[in-house]
Amino acid sequence: VRPPVADAIRVIALTGARRDEIAGLEWREVDLEKRLITIPPERHKTGRRTNAPRVIGLPARALNIFASLPPRTSKGLVFPPMAFDESGRTYPASRKGAPSRINVTKAWRTIRKEAALPDGIGLHGLRHSLASHMAMQGTQAADIMTALGHKKLATAQRYIHYAQDARVAVAERAASLIS
Repeated sequence: VRPPVADAIRVIALTGARRDEIAGLEWREVDLEKRLITIPPERHKTGRRTNAPRVIGLPARALNIFASLPPRTSKGLVFPPMAFDESGRTYPASRKGAPSRINVTKAWRTIRKEAALPDGIGLHGLRHSLASHMAMQGTQAADIMTALGHKKLATAQRYIHYAQDARVAVAERAASLIS
């Protein structure tokens, strides 16, 4: 897996961003000082309805990935696609005519296989995993909703059952110590 592709997948896992938000991420959308990514409304799922940008917080590990990347230009892609393949062919523009973006899907299949993860786990599963871990650490549904850019609380509430399961496990461990 090429390093830029691996880095893009790591950022997806660490932030809960959607695949296309990171595949098309431009440096002008990244503020390393404020530790934020700001996706304009036209580039994220709910932005088309709300006309509001999506703001994604950058944890330290994600910030380190951005800091380790090659020098940047304000208009360039953070994770540029490989310009040429082994045969010297260039990658075409997307079906929508946009400039070519990094392809993380094929690499994800390789990573998933190497990690012995079930076939059904797509890149979007990384987003669900982050939300589940947030819930297990006691994060409220409203905060999960904000972090993942959901517009409905009900979408984030589906992760809360993990928190309930974690509470039972913690109570069980504590009770076994007292016993």
